[in-house]
Amino acid sequence: MCRSVTKEKSMATFPTIETALLEIHQSLGLKQGQSDTKRKFSSGHMQLINHQKMGEQVLWEIFDELELDEQARAGFVDDLVKIGNAYKGLECNTWTFNADLRQVFWLVLGHFFTPGIARHAAFWNLGANLDGGMPRGSFWYLPEVLSDKNETGVYLPVSQVVDWLSDLAGGSIERLAECRNRAASVSEVDDTETFIRTLYNWRKGTLPYRDKIHCFFSDDFEINFAGSFELDTTETFDRQFSDALRFVEAKKLDEQALRKELAIGDEQDIKRIISGHGTANEKQLFIGLVADRYQRPTLKIIRQRLLFARMIQDGYERALKFLCPGVEKSCPNFEQNKLLQVFAIYKHIYNLTIAAWRNCRVDGEVAEDEWFEERLDPWDAYTLYLSILPSRHETAILELASLLNRMFGSMIAEADLQDLIGYNASSREHVTKAKLGLVTSHAEETIAISKLIDRLKTASPWRTLQSEGRYSVVTQVAGASGLSPKARSAAIERLKELAETPGEQLPPILLELDGYLNGDRKKLSKDSAIQVEKLLAKAKANPSFDQWEAPFLQYEAKHHLAKNDFKLAQKLFDAARKAVLGRGFGSLRGEIARDGFAVQVADQKLIPNNHEIYYREMLAGGVIEEEKAPGIEEVAKWASEYFWNDLYKPYPGLERKKPVGSEELKPAINVFMSGDVNAIKDWINLNHKKYNKSLHYVTGDSLLLSWIKCRSHFQNQLPKMKQIAPMDLQPELQRMERNFDVWRQAIKLLAQKGPKQLTLTDFKGQSPLMLVAEAGDSELVQAFLEAGADPDLQDFQGKSAFHAAVKSYDKASIDALLSHRCNLSLKTVDGRSALHTATWSGNTYAIKKVIELSPQLAWQRDSNGMTPLELAKFYCETPGALSYLNAELVKEGRKPVPAEQIEKLITALKNAPAVN
Repeated sequence: MCRSVTKEKSMATFPTIETALLEIHQSLGLKQGQSDTKRKFSSGHMQLINHQKMGEQVLWEIFDELELDEQARAGFVDDLVKIGNAYKGLECNTWTFNADLRQVFWLVLGHFFTPGIARHAAFWNLGANLDGGMPRGSFWYLPEVLSDKNETGVYLPVSQVVDWLSDLAGGSIERLAECRNRAASVSEVDDTETFIRTLYNWRKGTLPYRDKIHCFFSDDFEINFAGSFELDTTETFDRQFSDALRFVEAKKLDEQALRKELAIGDEQDIKRIISGHGTANEKQLFIGLVADRYQRPTLKIIRQRLLFARMIQDGYERALKFLCPGVEKSCPNFEQNKLLQVFAIYKHIYNLTIAAWRNCRVDGEVAEDEWFEERLDPWDAYTLYLSILPSRHETAILELASLLNRMFGSMIAEADLQDLIGYNASSREHVTKAKLGLVTSHAEETIAISKLIDRLKTASPWRTLQSEGRYSVVTQVAGASGLSPKARSAAIERLKELAETPGEQLPPILLELDGYLNGDRKKLSKDSAIQVEKLLAKAKANPSFDQWEAPFLQYEAKHHLAKNDFKLAQKLFDAARKAVLGRGFGSLRGEIARDGFAVQVADQKLIPNNHEIYYREMLAGGVIEEEKAPGIEEVAKWASEYFWNDLYKPYPGLERKKPVGSEELKPAINVFMSGDVNAIKDWINLNHKKYNKSLHYVTGDSLLLSWIKCRSHFQNQLPKMKQIAPMDLQPELQRMERNFDVWRQAIKLLAQKGPKQLTLTDFKGQSPLMLVAEAGDSELVQAFLEAGADPDLQDFQGKSAFHAAVKSYDKASIDALLSHRCNLSLKTVDGRSALHTATWSGNTYAIKKVIELSPQLAWQRDSNGMTPLELAKFYCETPGALSYLNAELVKEGRKPVPAEQIEKLITALKNAPAVN
């Protein structure tokens, strides 16, 4: 999970989920793409559509390689989403300060990923036994410290799987080769010698090639393992128990070995059971465990186990090389081989989760969680295991982020990694004291911050703050919301007094800049710009400036924005956007992208290919938090409004700039809204040529598009306005209603006078013809076509004017486009033809027309593999599908489709002629 970022240890960013997927992919031995492509994918710098495709490809290749069934795939994806969402919350609230990448990865691995994955794995195992056939008292897929007195080292996962297979075959690799040879009737290749030599190498620690795994254990073989146990369910209970006893005796398994292999009670319990003195239930459990542990595995299971072991082992070796350079993979020392601490954490949480379920499952999930939490050491519960603490489910991520901020803030780059757990009496005492100290100081400071803020509301700020000498406490107080200007100023001054290092001198400057550039501009003095420039110069002269460069560049950009220098502000926002990628700055990444995006689209059309980088960074930085993120077009509209309403605040004495697009459009809108036919005609004759372009709006509307959208807006809103408007406003609404026909004639005349505007599309790729077709305005559809409108243009979703007309249900619009011979073969981005659109919108008239002209469309499939007929049947036969469709149609302001209408659609589609 770290190999691809080891070149620059100073780049202390959080490793991404995408990086983890690529590492898993690589550890399975799958072919990797180009390094530049991998880098863009893992860092989030790939176009979203390509990023999604690559993510799905990587994930599905992992699933296919491990031969996971649909249930396992769904469970993995569900867990990945949960972990990913929590991780994003942690990343967006954590600053990494001076910590290097090793330190960041180590703490995140120990405090978030390992306990979280262990918990999910345990929950997953409750529903299905993931370890069927493996020793129950060990974690075969994790490196294990050897406990044999005659040998020290680490028992690697692949070695464990090889020994498991050898044991089932009769106790040796040679016996395994014999069992395999007896099953080799399908294969004519005698590779026994290669097989034996290769498996010995795997046992010694050599990483298997995936091709060898597939070759040695392909489905051509049906291996009959001599050392496996098959329970005869037709026999009596006593005979089954006797068979199980004879089997373990033949394998010479004593009480200690059986406890490891079966995980059943302690050695005394096992001794009692195998001596025949156990209860009937204990004997039944014993029989079942022996049958499960020594079952004959399928070839698929063997491949899965070897590939999974290979994946973990390869990841272990590469992570060890990164985290603990120079330490051998066989090193059993917890102090030197720190990854062994991570495995211990995993085992502890996994076992505790399983134990909680076994002891409390009859009492419910709450009881399980309480049992689990009660058995965590308090110093671990509120540090190492905070992210999975059931009682802190709602606040755990924010609390962990606060804890990590403290830990990263005190770190020195390249320093040794701190121990996560104790591995002997001395280290346990040291680690416990450190954690208790961290928890105690964190709690004390939290209380102190709260009390100090309360006292500042009533007491003298200066005197109150002089009683507090902890820099970290005053920092939190100075940045707290709700402080009076006097209290905040006093806190900043106190912070300056407490600063002992160059790095500590910079946060007070940031707080002062925040007051100038994010505060109430009405209260600023005329020399504010000069004061800000002095603060920025002071910060740049600080030796630690590079550690805080990103936030200072953001403030410098806002400074030039306030000076009305939009171009320089944009350059500085871009510089800040690049600088913020060098360290973990919490939500600052998204905030800088938001501000840069706002400047970009304040006075110009959104260009998705050019501007998507800001949108991606906003997503990555947690600025866009909705469960279903809005598209870049909606976010761009919001960003433009945010610029003029919030971000742009010129310094006192400077003229406030106005949106260029609004100034361009104002005279055209004024004359349009007047409803004066002659005035509109005169204005069009004089001005239409200078409007043959897109306006300086984020939507990229032309004048023609603006008038169309303006008319549609009032047409849609008028019924609601008439219902709620008072009586004295009703005449004005009636006048507006009379204007609708005047507006239509004005739109038609503008299209005729300026036909170039018919080719101009907005930021969604929508043309004027598409908009009037979707509105079902056949008069304008016909007029636009006669004026030269192209009916085959497609918007950002691939919809054409005919797709739009079909949705409108307007027969005259549909006929006009068909008469103009529009291209009926055009498909949307999800592979849907106009016939698919007619199907889900319930338009029988359009279906019959399209089938008459292009019958082959009835048999074309969309991206989900559905023909229009299959789509109609889906809505008719699938519970809830039609209700969902109608809910979506109502959202778009369209009529719901009744069930009987779907039946008519099915009949019409069934009558489509077959096409060879």
